[in-house]
Amino acid sequence: MERELPVIKIAETEFLIDVENLQLVQRENRKNTISIEEMHDGGNGYNFRYCRNNKTVQGPGWQKPDLIKVYIPEFVEMDPEGMAAKYGLSLSELKGKSDFDIIVDQEALEKRLNGRLTTVDIAGHLFYVDIPMEMLRPHDDFLSKGIRFDDIEFYVDDNADEYIIPYHPGRHEFQDIDLDNIVEFPKDLILVAFPHERFLDPVAINRKAGYDLTAGLKYRPVQSHFKSRIVNVKETVFQRIMEDNRNRKEKREVKEAKSKQRRRGL
Repeated sequence: MERELPVIKIAETEFLIDVENLQLVQRENRKNTISIEEMHDGGNGYNFRYCRNNKTVQGPGWQKPDLIKVYIPEFVEMDPEGMAAKYGLSLSELKGKSDFDIIVDQEALEKRLNGRLTTVDIAGHLFYVDIPMEMLRPHDDFLSKGIRFDDIEFYVDDNADEYIIPYHPGRHEFQDIDLDNIVEFPKDLILVAFPHERFLDPVAINRKAGYDLTAGLKYRPVQSHFKSRIVNVKETVFQRIMEDNRNRKEKREVKEAKSKQRRRGL
C-alpha cells in the first residue's frame, strides 16, 4: 500500500511533501510543484518568495500584494519517515542530522575537498574531470587530446543535462563530425553520454564561480566516479540528420543526372 505523504500548508494551500524528488506538490494540482532548487537554503530550513495567487515561487522584481516570504523546515523534519526510507536509514540514525548530512555523500565530499579529482569511465578508459583545464583529461594517454568542454558544447542535451558526443575509443578523444554532410555514422566512432560538468564536479564549479564550495550539493550531489553510457545512434537526432542528408544527396544526384542528360540532348 502506497504511503500517504505528509502535508504542509502554505497560505491556506496544501502541499504534499515529496522527499523522493525533494519538492512540494500542490495537493489539488499535482502539476504544480516547488523544487528544492527554487528555494533558498538557510542551513536549517528553506525560504522562498511565494505568490498566493499563482501558488508558486516568484523571482525577484515581483511587487504584487499577494507575494509573501515563506519559511519551511528541512525535509528531514517535515518527513523523517520518507527520508529514512529514501536513504536507507533508521529513524534513530536520522537524529541530529540535517538534510545536508543525509542527502550529500559525505565520504565523496571529503575526498573531493582533499583534492581527489572526480573520474569518468568512458568506454573502458578512465578520465579525470579537470575543471581548471576545462576538459576531461585521459588517464595514461599523453597523446590523446582528451575531451574539451568548449569543443563539445554543441553536443549538450539541455533536457537531460548531459553530453552525447562522437568518441574515438582507440584515440581516447572526442572527434567532431560534419553534421551538414554526414550520411553514415563513422565506423571507428561510438556515441557516448555523460553528465554536464556542473554535475560531474559541482565543487570545482562552485570554486570557479566564487561560491561556497558546498553550495547546491543537495540537488547536484558530489560523486567520486561516473560511468558513461554508450548510445545507439538510431535513438538520437544523429539518425534524422543522416537521413535528411541522404535524401538531399539523392535529390541532388538525380538533379545533376537530369542536367547532364539535357546537355547531351538525351
